Amino acid sequence: MFWGPLSWTIIFGLSFATFLTLIFVPAMYLIAEKMKIAMKRGKSNRAYREGLKKA
Repeated sequence: MFWGPLSWTIIFGLSFATFLTLIFVPAMYLIAEKMKIAMKRGKSNRAYREGLKKA
């Protein structure tokens, strides 16, 4: 019958969804937050360097 393959499909599907939810999604949020901070820091450093050049 088809119950064996169906059960394996459900098990691996739930395992993959759990991996995405608990590991991958938070990691992507962390990377996005670090990039946002780095971009802000880069802009402020650039403005500071330009201010030094004018002085």
